[in-house]
Amino acid sequence: MSFAGILISGGVSVSMNSWWTEDETDYALRDSGAKVLICDDQRFENARKTCAELGIHVLLVRSELPSSAGHDRWETALELGTAAPAVEIVPDDDATILYTSGTTGRPKGAVSTHRAVISALMAFSARQAIEGVRATEKPEPDPFPPSFILIVPLFHVTGCVAVLMSCFVAGLKLVIMYKWDAGKALEIIEREKPDAVLPTLGGQTALNLAMALHAAGVVGHPGTPELIGANAEAIATAEDRDKFKQAMIEIGLSVPRSGIAHSMAEADTVLAEIGLPVIIRPAYILGGRGTGIAHTKEQFVSVVSNGLSASPINEVLIESSIAGWKEYELEVMRDRADNCVIICSIENVDPMGVHTGDSITVAPAMTLSDVEYQQMRDAAFACIRRVGVETGGSNVQFAVNPETGEQVVIEMNPRVSRSSALASKATGFPIAKIAAKLAVGYTLDEISNDITKKTPASFEPTIDYVVTKVPRWAFEKFPGTPGVLGTQMQSVGESMAIGRTFTESLQKALRSLENGHLGLNCDPSEDVYRSRSDDEMLAMITVPTPERLFQVGECLRRGIALETVYDACKIDPWFLDQMSMIIEERH
Repeated sequence: MSFAGILISGGVSVSMNSWWTEDETDYALRDSGAKVLICDDQRFENARKTCAELGIHVLLVRSELPSSAGHDRWETALELGTAAPAVEIVPDDDATILYTSGTTGRPKGAVSTHRAVISALMAFSARQAIEGVRATEKPEPDPFPPSFILIVPLFHVTGCVAVLMSCFVAGLKLVIMYKWDAGKALEIIEREKPDAVLPTLGGQTALNLAMALHAAGVVGHPGTPELIGANAEAIATAEDRDKFKQAMIEIGLSVPRSGIAHSMAEADTVLAEIGLPVIIRPAYILGGRGTGIAHTKEQFVSVVSNGLSASPINEVLIESSIAGWKEYELEVMRDRADNCVIICSIENVDPMGVHTGDSITVAPAMTLSDVEYQQMRDAAFACIRRVGVETGGSNVQFAVNPETGEQVVIEMNPRVSRSSALASKATGFPIAKIAAKLAVGYTLDEISNDITKKTPASFEPTIDYVVTKVPRWAFEKFPGTPGVLGTQMQSVGESMAIGRTFTESLQKALRSLENGHLGLNCDPSEDVYRSRSDDEMLAMITVPTPERLFQVGECLRRGIALETVYDACKIDPWFLDQMSMIIEERH
Protein backbone atom coordinates (compact mmCIF):
# COMPACT_ATOMS: atom_id res chain seq x y z
CA MET A 1 0.00 0.00 0.00
CA SER A 2 2.80 2.40 0.89
CA PHE A 3 4.65 1.54 -2.33
CA ALA A 4 1.61 2.27 -4.49
CA GLY A 5 0.74 5.42 -2.53
CA ILE A 6 4.21 6.86 -2.92
CA LEU A 7 4.26 6.28 -6.67
CA ILE A 8 0.80 7.69 -7.47
CA SER A 9 1.58 10.81 -5.44
CA GLY A 10 4.68 11.49 -7.52
CA GLY A 11 7.19 10.44 -4.88
CA VAL A 12 10.18 8.12 -5.15
CA SER A 13 10.00 4.86 -3.19
CA VAL A 14 13.29 3.78 -1.63
CA SER A 15 13.18 0.16 -0.46
CA MET A 16 15.05 -0.30 2.80
CA ASN A 17 17.48 -3.11 3.53
CA SER A 18 16.45 -4.53 6.89
CA TRP A 19 20.02 -5.62 7.67
CA TRP A 20 21.71 -2.26 7.21
CA THR A 21 23.90 -1.04 10.01
CA GLU A 22 23.36 2.41 11.49
CA ASP A 23 26.15 3.78 9.28
CA GLU A 24 24.67 2.26 6.10
CA THR A 25 21.19 3.53 6.99
CA ASP A 26 22.59 7.01 7.55
CA TYR A 27 24.31 6.94 4.16
CA ALA A 28 21.18 5.80 2.28
CA LEU A 29 18.92 8.38 3.95
CA ARG A 30 21.33 11.18 3.07
CA ASP A 31 22.14 9.91 -0.41
CA SER A 32 18.49 9.49 -1.43
CA GLY A 33 17.33 12.79 0.04
CA ALA A 34 14.62 11.05 2.06
CA LYS A 35 11.70 13.13 3.38
CA VAL A 36 9.62 10.39 5.04
CA LEU A 37 10.76 7.08 6.53
CA ILE A 38 8.29 4.19 6.91
CA CYS A 39 9.76 1.48 9.15
CA ASP A 40 9.33 -0.59 12.29
CA ASP A 41 10.73 0.11 15.75
CA GLN A 42 13.92 -1.89 15.16
CA ARG A 43 14.82 0.00 11.98
CA PHE A 44 13.87 3.30 13.64
CA GLU A 45 16.55 2.79 16.27
CA ASN A 46 19.18 2.71 13.51
CA ALA A 47 17.71 5.78 11.80
CA ARG A 48 16.60 7.90 14.78
CA LYS A 49 19.70 10.11 14.94
CA THR A 50 19.84 10.81 11.19
CA CYS A 51 16.08 11.47 10.95
CA ALA A 52 16.28 13.99 13.80
CA GLU A 53 19.25 15.75 12.20
CA LEU A 54 17.74 15.91 8.70
CA GLY A 55 14.14 16.54 9.76
CA ILE A 56 12.87 13.30 8.20
CA HIS A 57 9.35 12.48 9.37
CA VAL A 58 8.87 8.87 10.48
CA LEU A 59 5.80 6.65 10.16
CA LEU A 60 6.15 3.61 12.41
CA VAL A 61 4.57 0.29 11.39
CA ARG A 62 3.38 -2.20 14.05
CA SER A 63 4.97 0.06 16.61
CA GLU A 64 4.91 -0.22 20.36
CA LEU A 65 6.29 3.32 20.78
CA PRO A 66 3.96 6.21 21.61
CA SER A 67 3.50 8.91 18.97
CA SER A 68 5.63 12.00 19.47
CA ALA A 69 7.13 14.88 17.56
CA GLY A 70 8.97 13.52 14.55
CA HIS A 71 7.18 10.21 14.26
CA ASP A 72 3.61 8.91 13.98
CA ARG A 73 1.93 5.56 13.62
CA TRP A 74 1.43 4.45 10.02
CA GLU A 75 -2.15 3.27 10.58
CA THR A 76 -3.25 6.63 12.04
CA ALA A 77 -1.45 8.79 9.50
CA LEU A 78 -3.14 7.25 6.44
CA GLU A 79 -6.83 7.37 5.63
CA LEU A 80 -8.27 4.81 3.24
CA GLY A 81 -10.30 6.32 0.44
CA THR A 82 -8.38 9.59 0.35
CA ALA A 83 -8.12 10.83 -3.23
CA ALA A 84 -4.67 10.80 -4.78
CA PRO A 85 -3.15 14.26 -5.28
CA ALA A 86 -3.24 15.74 -8.75
CA VAL A 87 0.36 15.50 -9.91
CA GLU A 88 1.96 15.21 -13.33
CA ILE A 89 3.97 12.03 -13.79
CA VAL A 90 5.79 11.24 -17.03
CA PRO A 91 7.17 7.78 -17.95
CA ASP A 92 10.81 8.61 -17.35
CA ASP A 93 10.30 10.19 -13.92
CA ASP A 94 12.15 8.37 -11.15
CA ALA A 95 9.95 5.86 -9.33
CA THR A 96 12.21 3.74 -7.12
CA ILE A 97 15.72 3.55 -5.76
CA LEU A 98 16.90 0.06 -4.85
CA TYR A 99 19.90 0.10 -2.55
CA THR A 100 22.11 -2.92 -1.97
CA SER A 101 25.35 -3.43 -0.09
CA GLY A 102 27.74 -3.84 -3.00
CA THR A 103 31.48 -4.00 -3.43
CA THR A 104 31.93 -0.28 -2.75
CA GLY A 105 31.55 -0.67 1.01
CA ARG A 106 28.49 1.61 0.89
CA PRO A 107 24.90 0.91 -0.14
CA LYS A 108 24.74 1.18 -3.92
CA GLY A 109 21.57 2.73 -5.37
CA ALA A 110 19.94 1.72 -8.65
CA VAL A 111 17.24 4.06 -9.96
CA SER A 112 14.15 2.75 -11.76
CA THR A 113 11.51 4.79 -13.58
CA HIS A 114 7.72 4.75 -13.80
CA ARG A 115 8.14 3.35 -17.30
CA ALA A 116 10.00 0.33 -15.88
CA VAL A 117 7.39 -0.22 -13.17
CA ILE A 118 4.48 -0.03 -15.64
CA SER A 119 6.34 -2.28 -18.08
CA ALA A 120 6.78 -4.90 -15.35
CA LEU A 121 3.10 -4.69 -14.41
CA MET A 122 2.03 -5.01 -18.05
CA ALA A 123 4.35 -7.97 -18.58
CA PHE A 124 2.99 -9.81 -15.56
CA SER A 125 -0.59 -8.98 -16.62
CA ALA A 126 0.03 -10.34 -20.11
CA ARG A 127 1.66 -13.48 -18.71
CA GLN A 128 -1.27 -14.09 -16.38
CA ALA A 129 -3.76 -13.65 -19.23
CA ILE A 130 -1.82 -16.02 -21.49
CA GLU A 131 -1.55 -18.66 -18.77
CA GLY A 132 -5.30 -18.34 -18.20
CA VAL A 133 -6.02 -19.01 -21.88
CA ARG A 134 -3.63 -21.97 -21.95
CA ALA A 135 -5.18 -23.58 -18.89
CA THR A 136 -7.34 -26.56 -19.82
CA GLU A 137 -9.10 -26.59 -16.46
CA LYS A 138 -10.33 -23.61 -14.48
CA PRO A 139 -9.41 -23.88 -10.80
CA GLU A 140 -12.12 -23.82 -8.19
CA PRO A 141 -12.31 -20.61 -6.13
CA ASP A 142 -10.10 -20.88 -3.05
CA PRO A 143 -11.79 -19.71 0.17
CA PHE A 144 -8.33 -18.79 1.44
CA PRO A 145 -6.54 -16.64 -1.16
CA PRO A 146 -2.95 -17.74 -1.81
CA SER A 147 -0.26 -15.83 0.02
CA PHE A 148 3.51 -15.77 -0.30
CA ILE A 149 6.11 -15.23 2.38
CA LEU A 150 8.93 -13.34 0.69
CA ILE A 151 12.23 -15.10 1.35
CA VAL A 152 14.45 -12.40 -0.14
CA PRO A 153 14.64 -8.84 1.20
CA LEU A 154 12.27 -6.38 -0.45
CA PHE A 155 15.11 -3.94 -1.15
CA HIS A 156 16.49 -6.42 -3.66
CA VAL A 157 15.34 -6.17 -7.27
CA THR A 158 14.17 -9.78 -7.03
CA GLY A 159 11.79 -8.90 -4.23
CA CYS A 160 10.69 -5.48 -5.42
CA VAL A 161 10.01 -6.39 -9.04
CA ALA A 162 9.59 -10.13 -9.55
CA VAL A 163 7.58 -10.82 -6.39
CA LEU A 164 5.93 -7.53 -5.42
CA MET A 165 4.76 -6.65 -8.95
CA SER A 166 3.51 -10.13 -9.76
CA CYS A 167 1.50 -10.22 -6.52
CA PHE A 168 -0.02 -6.83 -7.40
CA VAL A 169 -1.21 -8.14 -10.74
CA ALA A 170 -2.47 -11.50 -9.50
CA GLY A 171 -4.21 -10.07 -6.46
CA LEU A 172 -2.19 -12.28 -4.15
CA LYS A 173 -1.25 -11.59 -0.58
CA LEU A 174 2.44 -10.91 0.05
CA VAL A 175 3.89 -11.45 3.51
CA ILE A 176 7.35 -9.97 3.98
CA MET A 177 9.52 -11.54 6.64
CA TYR A 178 12.31 -9.13 7.42
CA LYS A 179 13.93 -10.91 10.35
CA TRP A 180 14.75 -14.58 9.91
CA ASP A 181 14.42 -16.25 13.28
CA ALA A 182 12.16 -19.00 14.57
CA GLY A 183 10.14 -16.66 16.78
CA LYS A 184 9.22 -14.31 13.94
CA ALA A 185 8.53 -17.24 11.63
CA LEU A 186 6.20 -18.79 14.20
CA GLU A 187 4.25 -15.53 14.48
CA ILE A 188 3.80 -15.37 10.70
CA ILE A 189 2.86 -19.05 10.36
CA GLU A 190 0.25 -18.76 13.11
CA ARG A 191 -1.18 -15.59 11.58
CA GLU A 192 -1.10 -16.57 7.88
CA LYS A 193 -1.69 -20.33 8.25
CA PRO A 194 0.23 -21.48 5.15
CA ASP A 195 -0.36 -24.98 3.80
CA ALA A 196 3.31 -25.63 3.20
CA VAL A 197 6.78 -24.23 3.75
CA LEU A 198 9.40 -24.39 0.98
CA PRO A 199 12.81 -24.02 2.68
CA THR A 200 15.06 -24.78 -0.29
CA LEU A 201 14.80 -21.35 -1.93
CA GLY A 202 15.88 -19.27 1.05
CA GLY A 203 19.51 -20.25 1.32
CA GLN A 204 21.22 -21.70 4.37
CA THR A 205 19.24 -19.40 6.67
CA ALA A 206 15.94 -20.88 5.52
CA LEU A 207 17.20 -24.45 6.01
CA ASN A 208 18.35 -23.69 9.55
CA LEU A 209 15.06 -21.91 10.27
CA ALA A 210 13.04 -24.84 8.92
CA MET A 211 14.94 -27.26 11.15
CA ALA A 212 14.36 -25.04 14.19
CA LEU A 213 10.64 -24.87 13.43
CA HIS A 214 10.49 -28.63 12.87
CA ALA A 215 12.23 -29.27 16.18
CA ALA A 216 9.65 -27.02 17.85
CA GLY A 217 6.84 -29.04 16.26
CA VAL A 218 5.63 -26.10 14.17
CA VAL A 219 6.18 -27.49 10.65
CA GLY A 220 6.63 -30.89 9.07
CA HIS A 221 4.41 -32.72 11.55
CA PRO A 222 0.79 -33.94 11.24
CA GLY A 223 -1.58 -30.99 11.48
CA THR A 224 1.15 -28.44 10.71
CA PRO A 225 2.35 -26.87 7.44
CA GLU A 226 4.10 -29.43 5.24
CA LEU A 227 7.79 -29.10 4.43
CA ILE A 228 7.98 -29.37 0.64
CA GLY A 229 11.01 -29.69 -1.63
CA ALA A 230 13.10 -31.21 1.14
CA ASN A 231 11.73 -32.52 4.43
CA ALA A 232 13.49 -32.33 7.77
CA GLU A 233 15.12 -35.74 7.36
CA ALA A 234 16.60 -34.77 3.98
CA ILE A 235 17.91 -31.46 5.32
CA ALA A 236 19.46 -33.20 8.31
CA THR A 237 21.07 -35.87 6.13
CA ALA A 238 22.69 -33.26 3.89
CA GLU A 239 23.69 -30.74 6.56
CA ASP A 240 24.72 -33.05 9.39
CA ARG A 241 28.26 -34.05 8.44
CA ASP A 242 28.14 -37.46 10.11
CA LYS A 243 24.76 -38.42 8.61
CA PHE A 244 25.90 -37.31 5.17
CA LYS A 245 29.11 -39.32 5.41
CA GLN A 246 27.25 -42.47 6.45
CA ALA A 247 24.64 -41.97 3.70
CA MET A 248 27.33 -41.74 1.02
CA ILE A 249 29.08 -44.85 2.30
CA GLU A 250 25.75 -46.72 2.21
CA ILE A 251 25.37 -46.10 -1.53
CA GLY A 252 28.98 -46.93 -2.32
CA LEU A 253 30.34 -43.42 -2.89
CA SER A 254 33.81 -42.54 -1.65
CA VAL A 255 34.34 -39.83 0.96
CA PRO A 256 37.59 -38.57 2.50
CA ARG A 257 38.77 -40.40 5.62
CA SER A 258 37.19 -38.50 8.49
CA GLY A 259 35.58 -38.46 11.92
CA ILE A 260 32.95 -36.46 13.81
CA ALA A 261 33.54 -34.45 16.97
CA HIS A 262 31.25 -32.52 19.33
CA SER A 263 33.99 -31.47 21.74
CA MET A 264 37.72 -30.88 21.80
CA ALA A 265 38.27 -34.23 23.51
CA GLU A 266 36.44 -36.05 20.71
CA ALA A 267 38.40 -34.00 18.16
CA ASP A 268 41.70 -35.11 19.68
CA THR A 269 40.58 -38.74 19.38
CA VAL A 270 39.76 -38.28 15.69
CA LEU A 271 43.08 -36.53 15.06
CA ALA A 272 44.98 -39.43 16.61
CA GLU A 273 43.39 -41.75 14.04
CA ILE A 274 43.72 -39.51 10.97
CA GLY A 275 46.83 -37.44 11.56
CA LEU A 276 47.75 -33.99 10.27
CA PRO A 277 47.02 -32.13 8.03
CA VAL A 278 43.23 -32.10 8.31
CA ILE A 279 40.28 -30.01 7.14
CA ILE A 280 37.68 -29.06 9.74
CA ARG A 281 34.10 -28.54 8.47
CA PRO A 282 31.29 -27.46 10.85
CA ALA A 283 27.69 -28.63 10.26
CA TYR A 284 24.85 -26.29 9.18
CA ILE A 285 27.01 -23.35 8.11
CA LEU A 286 27.16 -20.94 5.17
CA GLY A 287 30.12 -19.59 3.22
CA GLY A 288 32.60 -21.92 4.88
CA ARG A 289 32.14 -20.20 8.25
CA GLY A 290 34.27 -21.88 10.88
CA THR A 291 36.09 -24.14 8.41
CA GLY A 292 39.84 -24.32 8.15
CA ILE A 293 42.92 -26.40 7.38
CA ALA A 294 45.21 -27.38 10.25
CA HIS A 295 48.84 -28.31 9.67
CA THR A 296 49.91 -28.11 13.33
CA LYS A 297 48.33 -29.04 16.66
CA GLU A 298 48.02 -25.36 17.59
CA GLN A 299 46.13 -24.63 14.37
CA PHE A 300 43.98 -27.70 14.98
CA VAL A 301 42.86 -26.52 18.42
CA SER A 302 42.07 -23.05 17.10
CA VAL A 303 40.10 -24.20 14.03
CA VAL A 304 38.14 -26.87 15.93
CA SER A 305 37.17 -24.33 18.60
CA ASN A 306 35.96 -21.90 15.94
CA GLY A 307 34.13 -24.69 14.11
CA LEU A 308 32.28 -25.92 17.17
CA SER A 309 31.19 -22.35 17.90
CA ALA A 310 30.06 -21.78 14.31
CA SER A 311 27.93 -24.93 14.10
CA PRO A 312 24.39 -24.57 15.49
CA ILE A 313 24.58 -28.19 16.69
CA ASN A 314 28.22 -27.98 17.89
CA GLU A 315 29.44 -30.57 15.40
CA VAL A 316 32.50 -30.62 13.17
CA LEU A 317 33.74 -33.08 10.58
CA ILE A 318 37.49 -33.64 10.74
CA GLU A 319 38.74 -35.13 7.50
CA SER A 320 42.09 -35.96 6.01
CA SER A 321 43.26 -32.99 3.96
CA ILE A 322 42.79 -33.28 0.21
CA ALA A 323 44.07 -29.77 -0.47
CA GLY A 324 45.48 -29.66 -3.99
CA TRP A 325 42.89 -32.01 -5.51
CA LYS A 326 40.69 -30.71 -8.32
CA GLU A 327 37.23 -29.49 -7.30
CA TYR A 328 33.97 -29.79 -9.24
CA GLU A 329 30.30 -29.00 -8.67
CA LEU A 330 27.21 -30.42 -10.33
CA GLU A 331 23.83 -28.67 -10.23
CA VAL A 332 21.17 -31.38 -10.03
CA MET A 333 17.38 -31.20 -10.22
CA ARG A 334 14.85 -33.86 -9.26
CA ASP A 335 11.06 -34.05 -9.56
CA ARG A 336 8.41 -36.07 -7.72
CA ALA A 337 8.52 -38.76 -10.45
CA ASP A 338 12.23 -39.31 -9.66
CA ASN A 339 13.42 -37.76 -12.93
CA CYS A 340 16.89 -36.28 -12.43
CA VAL A 341 18.85 -33.92 -14.68
CA ILE A 342 22.20 -32.18 -14.52
CA ILE A 343 21.78 -28.48 -15.22
CA CYS A 344 25.44 -27.54 -15.27
CA SER A 345 28.89 -28.81 -14.38
CA ILE A 346 31.25 -26.28 -12.80
CA GLU A 347 35.01 -26.65 -12.38
CA ASN A 348 37.11 -24.67 -9.94
CA VAL A 349 40.35 -23.32 -11.40
CA ASP A 350 41.82 -23.14 -7.90
CA PRO A 351 42.36 -26.54 -6.26
CA MET A 352 40.79 -27.81 -3.04
CA GLY A 353 41.71 -25.62 -0.10
CA VAL A 354 40.13 -22.47 -1.54
CA HIS A 355 36.41 -21.90 -0.92
CA THR A 356 34.36 -22.19 -4.12
CA GLY A 357 33.11 -18.64 -3.58
CA ASP A 358 36.72 -17.41 -3.66
CA SER A 359 37.80 -19.56 -6.60
CA ILE A 360 37.73 -18.74 -10.29
CA THR A 361 35.19 -21.19 -11.71
CA VAL A 362 34.39 -22.35 -15.23
CA ALA A 363 31.26 -23.87 -16.75
CA PRO A 364 31.08 -26.40 -18.21
CA ALA A 365 33.86 -28.44 -16.59
CA MET A 366 36.93 -28.38 -18.83
CA THR A 367 39.26 -31.16 -17.67
CA LEU A 368 36.94 -34.14 -17.17
CA SER A 369 36.89 -36.99 -19.66
CA ASP A 370 33.46 -38.23 -20.72
CA VAL A 371 33.88 -41.36 -18.60
CA GLU A 372 34.79 -39.27 -15.54
CA TYR A 373 31.86 -36.92 -16.14
CA GLN A 374 29.36 -39.78 -16.48
CA GLN A 375 30.70 -41.34 -13.30
CA MET A 376 30.28 -38.02 -11.49
CA ARG A 377 26.80 -37.54 -12.97
CA ASP A 378 25.66 -40.96 -11.74
CA ALA A 379 27.11 -40.21 -8.30
CA ALA A 380 25.21 -36.90 -8.13
CA PHE A 381 21.93 -38.64 -8.96
CA ALA A 382 22.59 -41.31 -6.33
CA CYS A 383 23.43 -38.60 -3.82
CA ILE A 384 20.26 -36.53 -4.27
CA ARG A 385 18.10 -39.67 -4.13
CA ARG A 386 19.75 -41.03 -0.98
CA VAL A 387 19.66 -37.70 0.83
CA GLY A 388 15.98 -37.50 -0.02
CA VAL A 389 15.54 -34.13 -1.71
CA GLU A 390 12.11 -34.85 -3.17
CA THR A 391 11.94 -31.96 -5.64
CA GLY A 392 14.06 -29.02 -6.70
CA GLY A 393 17.73 -28.30 -7.09
CA SER A 394 20.82 -29.33 -5.17
CA ASN A 395 24.51 -28.66 -5.48
CA VAL A 396 26.85 -31.66 -5.13
CA GLN A 397 30.59 -31.04 -4.74
CA PHE A 398 33.31 -33.50 -5.70
CA ALA A 399 37.08 -33.67 -5.41
CA VAL A 400 39.26 -35.57 -7.89
CA ASN A 401 42.81 -36.73 -7.24
CA PRO A 402 44.80 -35.34 -10.20
CA GLU A 403 47.29 -38.21 -9.99
CA THR A 404 44.94 -41.21 -9.80
CA GLY A 405 41.55 -39.87 -10.91
CA GLU A 406 39.93 -41.02 -7.66
CA GLN A 407 36.63 -39.19 -7.03
CA VAL A 408 35.24 -38.40 -3.58
CA VAL A 409 32.06 -36.59 -2.53
CA ILE A 410 32.75 -33.49 -0.44
CA GLU A 411 29.31 -32.18 0.45
CA MET A 412 25.83 -31.44 -0.84
CA ASN A 413 23.71 -28.31 -0.51
CA PRO A 414 20.03 -29.38 -0.63
CA ARG A 415 18.89 -25.97 -1.84
CA VAL A 416 19.23 -23.26 -4.43
CA SER A 417 22.69 -21.82 -3.76
CA ARG A 418 25.24 -19.33 -5.00
CA SER A 419 26.37 -21.89 -7.56
CA SER A 420 22.76 -22.35 -8.67
CA ALA A 421 22.62 -18.67 -9.58
CA LEU A 422 25.80 -19.04 -11.64
CA ALA A 423 24.46 -22.19 -13.33
CA SER A 424 21.18 -20.43 -14.15
CA LYS A 425 22.97 -17.50 -15.75
CA ALA A 426 25.41 -19.77 -17.58
CA THR A 427 22.78 -22.05 -19.12
CA GLY A 428 19.64 -19.91 -19.21
CA PHE A 429 17.88 -22.59 -17.13
CA PRO A 430 15.94 -20.79 -14.33
CA ILE A 431 16.73 -23.16 -11.47
CA ALA A 432 14.85 -21.24 -8.76
CA LYS A 433 11.73 -20.84 -10.89
CA ILE A 434 11.69 -24.50 -11.91
CA ALA A 435 12.40 -25.62 -8.34
CA ALA A 436 9.34 -23.70 -7.12
CA LYS A 437 7.14 -25.38 -9.74
CA LEU A 438 8.51 -28.82 -8.94
CA ALA A 439 7.78 -28.25 -5.25
CA VAL A 440 4.06 -27.76 -5.92
CA GLY A 441 3.72 -30.91 -8.01
CA TYR A 442 4.90 -30.28 -11.57
CA THR A 443 7.27 -32.76 -13.18
CA LEU A 444 10.19 -31.73 -15.38
CA ASP A 445 8.51 -32.92 -18.57
CA GLU A 446 5.50 -30.68 -17.83
CA ILE A 447 7.57 -27.49 -17.70
CA SER A 448 8.73 -25.84 -20.91
CA ASN A 449 12.26 -24.59 -21.49
CA ASP A 450 12.19 -20.79 -21.54
CA ILE A 451 15.13 -20.61 -23.94
CA THR A 452 14.26 -23.12 -26.64
CA LYS A 453 10.45 -22.76 -26.30
CA LYS A 454 10.26 -26.28 -27.77
CA THR A 455 11.87 -28.69 -25.34
CA PRO A 456 10.76 -29.51 -21.78
CA ALA A 457 12.86 -28.87 -18.69
CA SER A 458 13.67 -32.59 -18.56
CA PHE A 459 16.23 -32.02 -21.35
CA GLU A 460 19.67 -31.31 -19.90
CA PRO A 461 21.02 -27.94 -21.10
CA THR A 462 23.97 -28.01 -23.49
CA ILE A 463 26.10 -24.95 -24.18
CA ASP A 464 28.62 -24.23 -26.93
CA TYR A 465 30.40 -21.46 -25.05
CA VAL A 466 32.46 -21.06 -21.89
CA VAL A 467 31.37 -19.15 -18.79
CA THR A 468 33.98 -17.91 -16.32
CA LYS A 469 33.31 -16.44 -12.88
CA VAL A 470 35.99 -14.35 -11.16
CA PRO A 471 35.46 -13.28 -7.52
CA ARG A 472 36.04 -9.75 -6.30
CA TRP A 473 37.53 -9.01 -2.90
CA ALA A 474 37.73 -5.84 -0.81
CA PHE A 475 40.75 -6.49 1.39
CA GLU A 476 41.77 -2.85 0.95
CA LYS A 477 38.84 -1.92 3.18
CA PHE A 478 40.20 -4.07 6.01
CA PRO A 479 43.77 -2.92 6.77
CA GLY A 480 45.86 -5.56 8.46
CA THR A 481 44.09 -8.57 6.96
CA PRO A 482 46.52 -11.01 5.30
CA GLY A 483 44.53 -11.31 2.06
CA VAL A 484 45.14 -15.06 1.91
CA LEU A 485 42.35 -17.23 0.52
CA GLY A 486 41.24 -20.36 2.33
CA THR A 487 38.26 -22.47 3.24
CA GLN A 488 36.18 -19.53 4.48
CA MET A 489 34.63 -17.33 1.79
CA GLN A 490 35.95 -13.76 1.76
CA SER A 491 34.84 -12.36 -1.62
CA VAL A 492 32.24 -9.57 -1.67
CA GLY A 493 31.08 -10.01 -5.25
CA GLU A 494 31.97 -11.53 -8.60
CA SER A 495 31.90 -10.98 -12.32
CA MET A 496 30.74 -13.48 -14.92
CA ALA A 497 31.67 -13.49 -18.58
CA ILE A 498 30.75 -15.59 -21.60
CA GLY A 499 33.09 -16.39 -24.48
CA ARG A 500 33.64 -18.94 -27.20
CA THR A 501 36.83 -20.04 -25.44
CA PHE A 502 38.12 -20.10 -21.89
CA THR A 503 40.74 -17.48 -22.70
CA GLU A 504 38.14 -15.08 -24.06
CA SER A 505 35.75 -15.46 -21.14
CA LEU A 506 38.59 -15.20 -18.58
CA GLN A 507 39.84 -11.91 -20.01
CA LYS A 508 36.30 -10.51 -20.16
CA ALA A 509 35.63 -11.52 -16.55
CA LEU A 510 38.85 -9.92 -15.30
CA ARG A 511 38.02 -6.64 -17.03
CA SER A 512 34.45 -6.78 -15.72
CA LEU A 513 35.60 -6.64 -12.09
CA GLU A 514 35.79 -2.84 -12.49
CA ASN A 515 38.74 -2.62 -10.11
CA GLY A 516 41.35 -1.51 -12.63
CA HIS A 517 42.31 -4.93 -13.99
CA LEU A 518 42.66 -5.05 -17.77
CA GLY A 519 43.24 -8.78 -18.11
CA LEU A 520 46.10 -11.24 -18.11
CA ASN A 521 49.34 -10.11 -19.80
CA CYS A 522 48.12 -6.52 -20.17
CA ASP A 523 47.56 -5.45 -16.58
CA PRO A 524 49.50 -2.63 -14.87
CA SER A 525 49.56 -4.63 -11.62
CA GLU A 526 51.83 -7.19 -13.28
CA ASP A 527 54.74 -4.73 -13.43
CA VAL A 528 55.54 -5.17 -9.73
CA TYR A 529 56.60 -8.77 -10.35
CA ARG A 530 59.21 -8.00 -13.02
CA SER A 531 61.96 -7.42 -10.47
CA ARG A 532 61.31 -10.64 -8.53
CA SER A 533 63.42 -13.75 -9.02
CA ASP A 534 62.01 -17.02 -10.36
CA ASP A 535 62.27 -18.61 -6.92
CA GLU A 536 60.38 -15.71 -5.36
CA MET A 537 57.62 -15.98 -7.95
CA LEU A 538 57.27 -19.74 -7.46
CA ALA A 539 57.08 -19.19 -3.70
CA MET A 540 54.35 -16.58 -4.21
CA ILE A 541 52.06 -18.84 -6.22
CA THR A 542 52.10 -21.54 -3.55
CA VAL A 543 49.88 -19.22 -1.48
CA PRO A 544 46.35 -18.56 -2.83
CA THR A 545 45.71 -14.81 -2.98
CA PRO A 546 43.55 -12.53 -5.17
CA GLU A 547 46.64 -11.76 -7.26
CA ARG A 548 47.79 -15.34 -7.79
CA LEU A 549 46.43 -15.52 -11.34
CA PHE A 550 48.67 -12.63 -12.40
CA GLN A 551 51.62 -14.11 -10.51
CA VAL A 552 51.13 -17.39 -12.39
CA GLY A 553 50.99 -15.38 -15.60
CA GLU A 554 54.35 -13.83 -14.78
CA CYS A 555 55.87 -17.28 -14.21
CA LEU A 556 54.57 -18.44 -17.60
CA ARG A 557 55.78 -15.26 -19.28
CA ARG A 558 59.31 -16.05 -18.08
CA GLY A 559 59.15 -19.47 -19.66
CA ILE A 560 59.14 -21.44 -16.42
CA ALA A 561 58.06 -25.00 -17.27
CA LEU A 562 54.37 -25.81 -16.87
CA GLU A 563 55.24 -28.78 -14.67
CA THR A 564 57.17 -26.53 -12.29
CA VAL A 565 54.36 -23.98 -12.13
CA TYR A 566 51.82 -26.75 -11.56
CA ASP A 567 53.84 -28.24 -8.71
CA ALA A 568 53.80 -24.84 -7.01
CA CYS A 569 50.15 -23.79 -7.46
CA LYS A 570 48.31 -27.07 -8.27
CA ILE A 571 46.22 -25.32 -10.94
CA ASP A 572 45.43 -27.94 -13.58
CA PRO A 573 47.94 -27.97 -16.50
CA TRP A 574 45.08 -27.44 -18.98
CA PHE A 575 44.32 -24.05 -17.45
CA LEU A 576 48.01 -23.19 -17.30
CA ASP A 577 48.33 -24.03 -21.00
CA GLN A 578 45.35 -21.79 -21.79
CA MET A 579 46.96 -18.97 -19.83
CA SER A 580 50.17 -19.56 -21.78
CA MET A 581 48.20 -19.01 -24.97
CA ILE A 582 47.19 -15.59 -23.66
CA ILE A 583 50.77 -14.83 -22.72
CA GLU A 584 52.05 -15.93 -26.13
CA GLU A 585 49.20 -14.10 -27.93
CA ARG A 586 48.50 -17.12 -30.10
CA HIS A 587 44.89 -17.66 -29.01
